[in-house]
Amino acid sequence: MEKLKKFQIKFLPLEKVVEVSENTDILKAAIKARINLRNSCGGKGLCGKCKVRVISGKYKTRSTFTLKPQEIKQGYVLACQTYPLTDLVVEVLPQSLEVRPQIARAGLGVIGEDLLKEESPAEGIYPLKPIIGVEHLRLKEPDLENNLPDVERIRLAAGREFTIPLKILERLPYVLRESKWDVNLTWYIPCNYVLDISPASSKNGNFALACDLGTTTVVLHLLDLSRGKVINTKAEYNRQIMVAEDVISRIILAEEEGGLQELKVLALETINELIVKICEDTDISSREITAILIAGNTTMLHLVLGIPPDFIRRYPYTPVFKSELLVPAQEVGININPQGLVLTMPGIRSFVGSDIVAGILASGMDREDEVSLFVDLGTNGEVVLGNREWMISCSTSAGPCFEGGGLTSGVRAMAGAIQKITIVEDKLNFTTISGEKPIGICGTGIVELIAELFVNRVIDKSGNFIPGSSQRIRENEYGEQEFVVVDKNESGSGSDIVITQSDVKNLIYSKAAIYLGIEVLLQKMGLNVQDVRNIYIAGGLGTYLDIEKSITIGLFPDVARERFKFLGNTSIQGARLYLCSQSARQRAGEISDMVTNLELSNVPEFLNNYSSALFLPHTDIDKFPSVKEKLK
Repeated sequence: MEKLKKFQIKFLPLEKVVEVSENTDILKAAIKARINLRNSCGGKGLCGKCKVRVISGKYKTRSTFTLKPQEIKQGYVLACQTYPLTDLVVEVLPQSLEVRPQIARAGLGVIGEDLLKEESPAEGIYPLKPIIGVEHLRLKEPDLENNLPDVERIRLAAGREFTIPLKILERLPYVLRESKWDVNLTWYIPCNYVLDISPASSKNGNFALACDLGTTTVVLHLLDLSRGKVINTKAEYNRQIMVAEDVISRIILAEEEGGLQELKVLALETINELIVKICEDTDISSREITAILIAGNTTMLHLVLGIPPDFIRRYPYTPVFKSELLVPAQEVGININPQGLVLTMPGIRSFVGSDIVAGILASGMDREDEVSLFVDLGTNGEVVLGNREWMISCSTSAGPCFEGGGLTSGVRAMAGAIQKITIVEDKLNFTTISGEKPIGICGTGIVELIAELFVNRVIDKSGNFIPGSSQRIRENEYGEQEFVVVDKNESGSGSDIVITQSDVKNLIYSKAAIYLGIEVLLQKMGLNVQDVRNIYIAGGLGTYLDIEKSITIGLFPDVARERFKFLGNTSIQGARLYLCSQSARQRAGEISDMVTNLELSNVPEFLNNYSSALFLPHTDIDKFPSVKEKLK
């Protein structure tokens, strides 16, 4: 067998060099160099987001409709479609890089005081009683008359039975004697599992991490459990997006040889780097952190633990687990105290995970007499309806539009992303995140743009551009109508920022899925939207969403605006509650068991009514009286 040739690829201006074989594309080389290139299509050459320029060297590349002829002449290629024939020097374009996300920050504070202040209706419900305990033990030194084994001595002093893992037993006799029998015992209270035994003279806080392991972003909160206080927060893109954008793409990759391990490593790298940053900021060592609780969708939890997710996407959609798992941190590869625990928050079903259980817990809807809706505006678009007596959920598979994915000029919520838009007499005004020059449109900006185009009669109720309605409408090189939001001379990327006819349709498909998810759950329970007291909106998008414009396009039902409650990142909020309160942990388990999940693919009403929602705001305009009045 002929040996594959090896080549070096140098990435400028990042000054990173990697060696790869001739059958490795530039995107995979960038991943090896830990360069986060945008890649919403999973390396299929469809999104055009991973555009780079080859400065020197020979290469072969597949043709693609996403590059203009002039760009090809100048050496621009798609990284995912280009392979080295010699050593290469490659320029990474700013607009092709994933940058630090705009994360909805939950406030810092104390459970029962202000940890959830102005964020969660669950504030004050759960008492501060952490699931991790730390107890000071002053043991009597053994002698011939009292020579009980060390373990029995600890059990007697603590007044309870413990499970002590072998690794702690190996060093236990030395810790006890070197500390002169004065130690602190750290244990997981629900099953009396010992996490650490250390000299009382050492730093002995009670520290744990709450982790929201999202498909797109990872958020960590460091907690001082003894006070219920958030000490530090960090967030970063989930590195898994470098190889696969969405959940289904990751499951498919995990089924390939080496794919599951690659996805696990990328998730662990993301988490561990955030842990390093948190420890640097706080002067708390990773060894002092004895637990990390992970909340996320079902697939993410499988991947980070290296558990095959294959059957999540196959009928009848069965995960390996949904309940709380306890795994030693050393076994998983998360860099906290080696004998500390990695805990998973319980979930619901294959496509409704523990992040939704956390959201329900944080919202408090499970304790209300009135019926409420909980909507998580992510790629899966989960919806939950219910109250303290019953709850029903579904996943709408809304797609990546609300996170800026799958759109010509779509970007995630990052510096330079357009997030607010108004149009007055064909004059367009916008604001960007951080006030920087525009590089694209994020999820909130897309919602606002569609609403503005609709009420200004630039697009009709089907989402089609109306001829002659705006000087900004043009035909692109592929013969498709598009609306120019920002001219290339004014953009931060050097390219026009546009929304095409296909983009409009994609957004309509996504909003229809969310709306129909809400409508079907209501129909199943014999309710109408007026029976709903509160509509809780979760997720980063929900923090910045304009509710009026969301209703205008038919994303949400047309009800009194005060019913909408924006909660931000409820996944991390619920995870904090779980760690800080034993009763919150117990309630999360009850929520996991009480929610009935509805598979929309098996519901005739969803399929039958879907086409009715593929209009702005809906085929039946009488369902949206405020929009009907606005359009007069």
